[in-house]
Amino acid sequence: MKEKDLLDLGYKKYEGETYDVYFNKDVCKHSGNCVKANHTVFQLKRKPWVLPVATDYRLEEDASRFAVFYDNEEIGEISFVKTGEHLLIIDHTYVDAKWKGHAIGNALVQKVVDFAVADNRKIIPLCPFAKKVFDRTPEYEAVYSK
Repeated sequence: MKEKDLLDLGYKKYEGETYDVYFNKDVCKHSGNCVKANHTVFQLKRKPWVLPVATDYRLEEDASRFAVFYDNEEIGEISFVKTGEHLLIIDHTYVDAKWKGHAIGNALVQKVVDFAVADNRKIIPLCPFAKKVFDRTPEYEAVYSK
């Protein structure tokens, strides 16, 4: 379908540098799935609430961290320490100041949660930011070691 057809059908276009997002509230009934899956692009409290950015999250397991890049520039990281066979400690989260408000930190925490679940580990979030995210995210309860 061409852009003009989408716009004629009532879709709103959100332009990004590398891709665009088209949204129609009457058609996209399950948009909550997108919001939950990609906090960097979709944030209900932000104006505009859709911000198409191409970020690249990389696990650097030998360095015990996830790093996030935009246009090949590192814009954030979260570091962790594996402790024993079933525990992981998040000790640091950083997001470049110009990327604050884009939920990059939340997405980094989610990456560690997914990593821990796949490795059958619980998480102790010693980093104050990560602890705040854990305390306000009921979905993390199963992996949270208090």
